[in-house]
Amino acid sequence: MEVFTGMAVFLRTVATGQRYGDAGVRVCGEGRGTLFAEGYGLDVWTRVFSLVQDVRGDMERFMVENAACSVEPEFECWEALLVTLRCVLDYCVVRVQGSQPGTERDGAERLFESAAELRNKLIDESRTRFGGRMRVLWLQEA
Repeated sequence: MEVFTGMAVFLRTVATGQRYGDAGVRVCGEGRGTLFAEGYGLDVWTRVFSLVQDVRGDMERFMVENAACSVEPEFECWEALLVTLRCVLDYCVVRVQGSQPGTERDGAERLFESAAELRNKLIDESRTRFGGRMRVLWLQEA
C-alpha cells in the first residue's frame, strides 16, 4: 500500500505546490499562501484529477485482489487524495469566477462537478469504511 501512498503524496505535492504540509518546502509558486499550486492550466488540473481517479481505482483493485490479506490504504494516502481533490476544486472555483463564459469556463465547471462527486465519495467512505479508521478525515472535511 506504500506505493499508493507515494503516488497520492506526489499528486498532493503537485496540487499544493508544497512538500510536507503547510510549514513545508515550497516547490513552486511565488511563496504566497495559496489554495493550490499556481501556474497550471486547465489541462494540467484535468490530468491531476485523472491521476487521482487512476490511483484510487488501482488501489481499489489491489484491495479486492488481496482481500484475504485485509489490506487497507494508509491514512496519509487517503488524506493526500482528499487534499489533492480540494486543490482541484479550488482551482475550478477561481477559474469559473474569474473568466468569461466559454470553453475554459465550461471545462472548469465540468471538472468541478467530477472532482466534487469523487471527493464526496471519498469523504463518505472515510466515515463508513475501514472500521472508522479514517473517520477523522470525514469530520475534517464535513
